[in-house]
Amino acid sequence: MLSLSLLALAQDTNLPPLAAVQNNNVWLFGFADAPQQITDGTARGYSDLVWSSDGSYLAFIARDQDYNANLMLYDRASNTLTKVENDIADGFPVGFSFDSSQLFYVKDDPDNGTGPDYRMDFYTYDLAPNATPTQVASFAFGVGCGGGSPFPGDWRYTAETGGLGGFHLVLEVTPFGLVHSMDCGGSQTGLLNLQTGEDVSLGQMSRAAVSADRTKVAGIVDLAGTRTNEKLVVVDLESRARTELETAGTPDQVAWAAQGSSELFYSTRDVTDRKLALTAEEVERIHTVFGESSLENVLEVSIHHFDLETGADTELYHSEAYAIGRMIPRDSTLLFSQVASAEAWIRAIGMGELDMSDPEKYDQSISLTPLELFSLPLNGGEAELIGADLSQIALYPAQ
Repeated sequence: MLSLSLLALAQDTNLPPLAAVQNNNVWLFGFADAPQQITDGTARGYSDLVWSSDGSYLAFIARDQDYNANLMLYDRASNTLTKVENDIADGFPVGFSFDSSQLFYVKDDPDNGTGPDYRMDFYTYDLAPNATPTQVASFAFGVGCGGGSPFPGDWRYTAETGGLGGFHLVLEVTPFGLVHSMDCGGSQTGLLNLQTGEDVSLGQMSRAAVSADRTKVAGIVDLAGTRTNEKLVVVDLESRARTELETAGTPDQVAWAAQGSSELFYSTRDVTDRKLALTAEEVERIHTVFGESSLENVLEVSIHHFDLETGADTELYHSEAYAIGRMIPRDSTLLFSQVASAEAWIRAIGMGELDMSDPEKYDQSISLTPLELFSLPLNGGEAELIGADLSQIALYPAQ
């Protein structure tokens, strides 16, 4: 059930038409007098929301009770929701062709074994009536990633960005081929020729994003392999020329401007030397649970605008928070999601109010580190809070 405060907020603000996940359902906001729920909440979770370029369809992934990733398609004209495909490749996003006539996605190759020759199959689904999926190509894919985190801030960050530690996978059709991740950790990016099957590496590049005009891809290279010396890079897809950018901060996530390929946004995430105001007893309890760590250090985030033509790097936003999730430009504003500071969660552990060894405390832990949605004017001004627990937002394109 949508909270009354969020319902009023969605009606009374200039929230643009968009789709989002809230309370384990996919909702449409800004289209009518009230938000519209388009799922029944029976899935374990919904993610990877994306509109077709003409706004006719919304695609997303629904994970069933066995955690299989199923591809769903919502038709706005008929107000119908259809399961397109069962058990697609977990972790990869889905997308639409340029003309909105096809949906694309990947599946694990049925001949995969456990060796190094693991492959992914790329499919298209024609949106015409009675269409069937068609395998177009396949590409090699490195597997063997794993791990997790005991911190709810990381759970929020991973869920919102679509990848463990923020390292999401990319799958985007361009005039020059399919831009795709080459391993499950999202650290390598490739360009697959869909006609010839030739797959070339664009080099080390994580958290990749394709420009609005689909001529460039930007991402982050970890020069030291420790996330301490990361650089923002841009690759021209036609020439494959690679440019490393000099940024004012260490990039964490990257997004392109709404038009063209000459402007970028990037976020930063830094652990400061400042400590949270905790008592010695609280610190001792925290160290008993997690050992010596930087948990009691204040985290700061920022968002920067980078002009590729001039090299100008302008900080637009700075705050104490756990992480920036998504950045979505719209006209003269930037919508972004932010994982709030974990101070409330840390303090609950320090005060003995939260037992992390109890699996029943998951909901309490996650509620203490909320996800918040903001709107930031790009011509100056303060970021405005739009709402809480609106995740995976996808702006409606036909406005």
